Amino acid sequence: ALSRNLDWFFKGYLNTIWKSSPLYKNNTFIIYSGGDDLFIVGKWDALISFAEEINTEFKKWVCANELITLSGGIAVVSPKFPIMKGAAEADEAEKLAKGYSFTVSISLKNEKNAFTLFGMPLYWDNEYLIVKSYKDRILQLLKNDEMPKSFVSKIYAHNVKTTFEKGDLKPL
Repeated sequence: ALSRNLDWFFKGYLNTIWKSSPLYKNNTFIIYSGGDDLFIVGKWDALISFAEEINTEFKKWVCANELITLSGGIAVVSPKFPIMKGAAEADEAEKLAKGYSFTVSISLKNEKNAFTLFGMPLYWDNEYLIVKSYKDRILQLLKNDEMPKSFVSKIYAHNVKTTFEKGDLKPL
């Protein structure tokens, strides 16, 4: 019954979610969805929003059962990037999320239930929400001209430098 219900969600209800928003319909394309897997391509901002809504709807679908969660990842690549390489990067992002554990307290450790974004796995119910609130605040400051536009590129450059120093990136 659980397998059938997961299949209904990923093969059926996922399409209902996708059709519910012009943002998703106009900017994403579902390549595969079935069982408990899915592969979607599209604009990065639409994909992040879609992933968040899928997670929210999935929680409702499983009646907020904390033992049944979603883990996934997104690979941000250019439009001309080979789709198979992008799929491999997305697969790596998903593996990072599935292997992630988040310590809530000394006695409580959550595993999986994460979303890898820009190479960093984030626990959906805590870390992802914090990152999202920072993103929303930064966008608001940029919109109101209260922060220089170079701020985001400086953060990105710092992340690349830090990642390179740790040895996670290879020079071109």
